Amino acid sequence: MNSVDECLTWKFLPCVPEPIYASGLLHWHTGGVIASVDFAAFGGHTGRCGAYAHASPAVPAQNEHVRRVVEERCVGHRACTVPADPTVLLAQPASLPLWEQPRRRLVVQARCSNQSKQHTYWNFTLLDHQMLDVWTAVQGDTRPQIPNFSTPPTWLYDLTSWGYSTVCTGNGSDGCLSPGYEKGTAPATAHGGLPALGDYYGRLLAWYMRGGMYDEYGEFHASGHRLNITVWEVYNEVDHEHQHTPATYTQDFDAIVQGIRKHADPNRTIAFVGMSLPNIDNTDAVVAWATYFLNASNHAPAAQDALQYIGYHAYPTAAYPMHTKDDLSQLFAYVDDFVDNKIAAVQAVIDRLSPGTKTLLDECGTTGPMFGGLDDPTYWVASGAYWAYLWARAAVLYGDKVCPANVSQPWFCRCQAPRHSRDFRIESFNDYSLVEQYRWVV
Repeated sequence: MNSVDECLTWKFLPCVPEPIYASGLLHWHTGGVIASVDFAAFGGHTGRCGAYAHASPAVPAQNEHVRRVVEERCVGHRACTVPADPTVLLAQPASLPLWEQPRRRLVVQARCSNQSKQHTYWNFTLLDHQMLDVWTAVQGDTRPQIPNFSTPPTWLYDLTSWGYSTVCTGNGSDGCLSPGYEKGTAPATAHGGLPALGDYYGRLLAWYMRGGMYDEYGEFHASGHRLNITVWEVYNEVDHEHQHTPATYTQDFDAIVQGIRKHADPNRTIAFVGMSLPNIDNTDAVVAWATYFLNASNHAPAAQDALQYIGYHAYPTAAYPMHTKDDLSQLFAYVDDFVDNKIAAVQAVIDRLSPGTKTLLDECGTTGPMFGGLDDPTYWVASGAYWAYLWARAAVLYGDKVCPANVSQPWFCRCQAPRHSRDFRIESFNDYSLVEQYRWVV
């Protein structure tokens, strides 16, 4: 940000079943206070910082009320909190139940009284609720975990458009490139490019590991968090995000490794997981990615020692339909093909290029058309048998070189089990919310 205007976006997302409203925190670190609110909108705007306008059709009285509410709570203060609540900002009772209300964003452009000092805006506190709850639940400080904030900000990939103005249903002809979080093409080149990408993740981990982080102008933002993060996974199913290729992903990966070490891990204690390719990628695709990614000469010198793990995923595909109980043996046929072909081919690449790298099968589950489903105990028994068979076959052939790091069955279902190694992700999906995704080892 420059020394005059501070722009930020807060969101209101109806929550089910509890009526929890997202709130925005605006905090000046410049010695000044919030002097004025130049623009505020709740529910419709166009443009970007410095050139905001109300969306058509504009409702002057409503827009003025939103600005007045923000002014009353913020002007004259170094910090303020504004509830992104329609009953407050729209001065009217909700006409629909909470879970049926439209998604709205609170957008504010404010002016600082101290215009002589440059400043910026960082706020990771909205992540804390989920991150800290998950970390506590999985005993993260004492038992190995693999966190992954898998969706980087789109403003690092697109110079002009990075909002989430339209809900992505997944049915669009462009695969949600327009409305979703997929805007822009890798590698990160916008608004500071790769160094900014590395700094973003470095500051994120400093926030959680070192009690806070320093922004671009040397101001310290305190969090008080000192989590014991020992492994970090870089992105998820990367060849389906921002049109990544092995080369562009390697550039992003190296930038993130260097940024994390710069801000949060100067002693290089964190191990990294790369690739994390989806189950729908065939053997040739995974081998091609591994061949490029595991070639140390393709990496920046400062990141060549970060190839501790690669990951890819194991779910039976549509090639193994299971519509009746008699079809459930297809689960074992899938495992045999997966182990004898995909794992074997990728392991050959590892042995040739990077023998010290291990494989984490960091999503292993059963999804798609399958007999029984969640209400049938047969589904759960068969799924457990599939996962145990996959573990056993990989262990017999490869020992600790290949490890199913979690079980995910079904998608987003929380399956608890007493095991020492777990993997979880906090991912930003197209409905703007942060989704907790638990993956537990049985």
